[in-house]
Amino acid sequence: MNRFPSNNTKREWQMRACMMGNFGSWRSPRHGAIATEFAFVAPVLLLLAIACADFGRIPGHTHVVSNAARSGAETGGSKKFTDFTRPSWEADVKQSIENELANLPSFDPNRMEIDVSTTVDSSGLHVVTVEVMYPFMTSVAWPGIPRETNIRRRVVYRQFR
Repeated sequence: MNRFPSNNTKREWQMRACMMGNFGSWRSPRHGAIATEFAFVAPVLLLLAIACADFGRIPGHTHVVSNAARSGAETGGSKKFTDFTRPSWEADVKQSIENELANLPSFDPNRMEIDVSTTVDSSGLHVVTVEVMYPFMTSVAWPGIPRETNIRRRVVYRQFR
């Protein structure tokens, strides 16, 4: 016996297919449930994506601050100085650091902290220590998480002979 007589219209065939469990049809009874579930899940997924993008910038900032400290220590280690030329030497080291930090988006030279110090080792050569601090700010004020975090890097470099 044929379940579907041949005199049914197209619409009747679609309704019967839907009632029999063919959920791929355009009249699926789950159509409204899927839209409702998406309405609940979409904001959470969007928030998660924005958080990942915001906090994903931290490694890039850390890399630039590390390069700035290394560049400053390298500049200080490659140039000799005396008591008379030390202010000029320190200015060169700080300029090298600032040039590297300028690679950060929205770089503000007033927010960086630089500490340059030297000691003399047993062979009479100077050991240059450079410490650089620059704050990282998130794009969004996330609840319960501080908006600003200081990224600090320290590099020790021995002067060349």
